[in-house]
Amino acid sequence: MNRAGRRLFIRRGTALLIVAGLLALASCGRGRDLSSAVRVPTAPRIDPDYAGIVMPPNIAPLNFRVLEEGRDCVVRISSDAAEPLELQCPDRQCRISIGAWRQLLGKNKGKNLYYDVYVRKAGGAWTQYARFTNRVAEEPIETHIVYRRVTPNNHFTGIKGIYQRDLESFATRPILTSRELSNNCFNCHTFCNGNPNRFYFQLRGDNGGMVFVIDGRIRKINTLQPPLKRPLGYGAWHPDGVHIVSSANDDNRLYFPSASQRVDFEAAHYQGDLVIYNVETNTLSTSPQVFQNGYTQTHPSWSADGKSVFYIRCRSMQAPATYKDFDKFRFDLMRISYDVASDTWGTPEMLMECSKEGKSCTFPRASPDGKYVLCGLCNRTSFAVYQDQSELRLFDLGSKTWRRLDVLGSDFVESYPSWSSNGRWIVFAARRSSDRTELPCFAYFDAQGCVHKAFVLPQEDPGYYDTFTDSYNIVRLVNGEVPIDEFTLVQALKQPAIAALFPNPPRAVAQSATATVAH
Repeated sequence: MNRAGRRLFIRRGTALLIVAGLLALASCGRGRDLSSAVRVPTAPRIDPDYAGIVMPPNIAPLNFRVLEEGRDCVVRISSDAAEPLELQCPDRQCRISIGAWRQLLGKNKGKNLYYDVYVRKAGGAWTQYARFTNRVAEEPIETHIVYRRVTPNNHFTGIKGIYQRDLESFATRPILTSRELSNNCFNCHTFCNGNPNRFYFQLRGDNGGMVFVIDGRIRKINTLQPPLKRPLGYGAWHPDGVHIVSSANDDNRLYFPSASQRVDFEAAHYQGDLVIYNVETNTLSTSPQVFQNGYTQTHPSWSADGKSVFYIRCRSMQAPATYKDFDKFRFDLMRISYDVASDTWGTPEMLMECSKEGKSCTFPRASPDGKYVLCGLCNRTSFAVYQDQSELRLFDLGSKTWRRLDVLGSDFVESYPSWSSNGRWIVFAARRSSDRTELPCFAYFDAQGCVHKAFVLPQEDPGYYDTFTDSYNIVRLVNGEVPIDEFTLVQALKQPAIAALFPNPPRAVAQSATATVAH
């Protein structure tokens, strides 16, 4: 290139840099004179509602839109420990760059962020709305969630796949999709202590089984061994990473072809037993205390120390034949001790007799500090997803008392609760309207046991949920990206399942519906 060409190249490059700089300044809203803005005492309406929350220091940008009418919008986010961010939002869409957001949160752990929203009205004058404040927690949340994406329908739920989402960004990647397994149902994905390299899920239908992915190795196990009538379903890993407690349930679904019924079907577990599966020995075991004992047991999970199992149970009975029959199925919160070394079960202990309140318990989950059990509570059965009265409650193991978590509640469904590994974050599925879409919500649980206002999973597009008609089903917090690729996983799933061993199976007594263990 000659000298004249180099000069032309430099001039053009300089011009491009100047234009880029001007655009950057415009995007941040700098240079606007907002000193004459008229202040109003009301806070701005924003969607999603990210006002007055406590957020993790490693969460993706909480992008939102301002719902106040106006031609232009500026949002300033300030703090005590970093330079303020000033964002121009001409379409009232507040989008924050990931780099600037991470820097802001990193400098403000344990501190407040202050939001000032300015809107220019049709006449040209600016309005400044009352400031709202968010707090950045000291404690992080896991880096990823794994969830099943489903499409609620009138008579069934369509499965699109199991996906993972990076909570520190907006990156989403499928782990397994229905296009690869059109004749199968897959569910109950469960991770060992949030480890992305150690998990399992259930594969139903053609060539089904319990699929384990452990450090890159994939195994498919056939847990449907006599006298079990169903393969294992809901389950949880023991802290040792070897033992899994799971339930084997019969469930019944009824379809109600009535124009007056918004819910077209309902389900109930009418039989259910608890079983331990050992990953290393590929063996099953159980006890008369939790097997064919006249009760339906399901939704098991371990205590923080791994010495007990929390679960729910109700009296075993015939499958419901009518809509009113579902009122008979109300589950109580239970606990039973279990010794891993000796494979010995204790005696079932009633923690909360929810059925006496006309309520039913679902999905008990113990806090990592061993002080609480987080549960769902609905009107009947263990299927809360279509019951608008479903809510979350906290059971205090010390005082043996319930606490309503109204700060998390709405007039619609809250279900499938779980904890972060550090015990500071709660994630649950929630419907915030009368439709059937469930979205993942997060809430801070502080060291004093107080729950703070919940917020929905942030998206890059603030209006994303306007057109999202699917549901996030069973959201699990995971410490890192699941490394297995879909092609490798699908190829392994096509292989035959290995039969689990049941060296000491229980022997049911049909007349009394009790069980003995053969020796």
